[in-house]
Amino acid sequence: MKVYISIPITGHDIEQVEASLIFASAVLEKKGHTPVSPLDVSPDPDADYAEHMGNDITALLECDAVLFMDGYETSKGCRLEHAAAETYDKQVFYSLDRIPNADIKPPESCPYHVKDFKECKYQCETIIGEGKRKINCTCDYYTKNMLIEIENLKIK
Repeated sequence: MKVYISIPITGHDIEQVEASLIFASAVLEKKGHTPVSPLDVSPDPDADYAEHMGNDITALLECDAVLFMDGYETSKGCRLEHAAAETYDKQVFYSLDRIPNADIKPPESCPYHVKDFKECKYQCETIIGEGKRKINCTCDYYTKNMLIEIENLKIK
């Protein structure tokens, strides 16, 4: 699946943005997906805002899904990308841990999952220590998709 990464850029430290995009891209690639970064589709630092957004929306429309990173709600550009994703029925994710591995498919008889795999009737989480969580689930499909880099997950 080709996944566009939507992340607030304007007014943010570009090195931190780049680091976040590198991390998200690596996780997506490890899961078997093709990441699309806004910094790659619109690399000219001298381009104006409208040109960047035009390039970003064009790239988003060529993707199968969109990942909205933390803080997207406060970014005008991300909100515009969100509107485009909804208008064009793109699959939307708000967290890397909710994106399934490309090589794992739910069994056809599995009644517990929805299209974007955000819900599982038997899902339960246990918070253990500083920002760590343990996933307990009787569904093997859900477990295989969630048990990735548990140490790096953020609990809100």
